[in-house]
Amino acid sequence: MANRLVKFKSAGGPVTLEVVSAFAQGGAYTYHLWNKDELAEVKTESGQFKDNPPKRHSLAGTNDENDQRFVDVDCTVVIIPPIKNFMVTVNVFQDGKKIDSVSSPEGGPGTSSSPDEDVDVYFQLIKS
Repeated sequence: MANRLVKFKSAGGPVTLEVVSAFAQGGAYTYHLWNKDELAEVKTESGQFKDNPPKRHSLAGTNDENDQRFVDVDCTVVIIPPIKNFMVTVNVFQDGKKIDSVSSPEGGPGTSSSPDEDVDVYFQLIKS
């Protein structure tokens, strides 16, 4: 999996995340924040795609502490026919504004005839 970088401002406000599922597909997810060495989990939270508006997750620690940390979001998307498309996007915010978004599958929505799909969204935070 390619290492996607999400840049944020060191001097800006706290960074927050929201996880959304496209095509009105339901399901649940767990968000993990890992230290830059990926050996220690700093924070974990869970949510559901039915939350409206989507739940905002705050990172643990200061912006300096979050530099080079990894975000890993493990999702299970429930495929609700007749729609077979799915995609999960993590929107990243700072100072109330969206600064980036990372989606999986990369390059566009996936299609499934299974009752559910496991989707992983993974990226590294880098201060600018």
